[in-house]
Amino acid sequence: MAVSLIGSWMQMMVEGWLVYDLTGSRHALGQIRFYHTLPVTLLSFAGGIVADHFSRKKILLTTQSISMVSALLLAWLAYSGSIQFWHIGLISLLLGTAHSFDIPARQSLMAGLVGSKDLPNAIALNTSLFNGARCIGPALGGILLGLVGVVGCFLGNALSYLAVIGSYLLIRFPETPRKEGTRKKGPIREALDYLETRRPIRITLIMVACVSLFAWPYSVLLPAFAKDRLGLSAEGLGLLMAANGLGAFLGAISMVLLADYSKKANLIAIGGFGLMGSLALFTATRTLMPALVMLFLAGWFMILFFSSCNLVVQINSPDPLRGRLMSFYSFAFIGLTPFGSLLAGWAADRISIQSTLLVGQGICAATFLFTLPALIRSIRQDPIHPEEEAA
Repeated sequence: MAVSLIGSWMQMMVEGWLVYDLTGSRHALGQIRFYHTLPVTLLSFAGGIVADHFSRKKILLTTQSISMVSALLLAWLAYSGSIQFWHIGLISLLLGTAHSFDIPARQSLMAGLVGSKDLPNAIALNTSLFNGARCIGPALGGILLGLVGVVGCFLGNALSYLAVIGSYLLIRFPETPRKEGTRKKGPIREALDYLETRRPIRITLIMVACVSLFAWPYSVLLPAFAKDRLGLSAEGLGLLMAANGLGAFLGAISMVLLADYSKKANLIAIGGFGLMGSLALFTATRTLMPALVMLFLAGWFMILFFSSCNLVVQINSPDPLRGRLMSFYSFAFIGLTPFGSLLAGWAADRISIQSTLLVGQGICAATFLFTLPALIRSIRQDPIHPEEEAA
């Protein structure tokens, strides 16, 4: 997956630069991210149901193949010189549809591959892989954009999917036996009923949703911030994203070391408030070096927050419901970002990028002050792992 993820992050950086170059609109940057993530909003629960009832290996092979075709379409359109904003929007919808089924299947498979004992370390290692690619991909995209253009970058991403498809074909995936004919409730109702009994999951999802709506959109506005406020080229944008990715990568390594730390709510608090503070300081930067430092810190705190939240959800999820419960997490984590991206792009066009980011961090801080004490109490009162309950 390392090869494929590097290609995906490279394409994301190049795509944002291309959209802003074609349109000159900050709102268009928000629109493209909206198209990428809208299918996750609409289909993530369906993806969770599919992950719990069908072969996760076949699901992942299908979604990765669709993603490869999406990158090939972008490369062909760019090569022909006919690429337009609406082309990128339609392909983004196709890619987002694949992601809405890929994410629950991939997340729910992890516990089956390593077992519950090693799950915290597995999540941390998986996150470090993801963010190592997030560090390398944008920097590589900034370099290759000047050497081979957008066509070469899109084609390189398409070829990178062969690595992950080949790996999936080689792995013998554990498949949980599906019990049919005993369910009296609908699949989503069954998951919601379980969710009502697990306060740590509910409160964690609220916090993840808030960050996704009001803090995460900073990444959507980076191309405009780099070009308009910092006066950077595509290579400069690549450096900004690489610094953010490097911080995230080191944050993931930190989570490997902290995997056995029992007070996950403390890690959520440090990660959340650290992310808000570093992004607030980022808005005040006018030169490259301070911006790199603040984005590095934002990446570190962001991964500390999201990895800890992911772990809280995973360790409270029994395997028969894991796909659906992780679809709730993917809805909060990714499915709500279309609305945050649109709102951030709209606000940045009417006020400023700096004001948009500051207001978002303020909303997150207020939400955290209200929900964090409840999360700490719920984890203390409800510490039982669902597999222990079943035993």
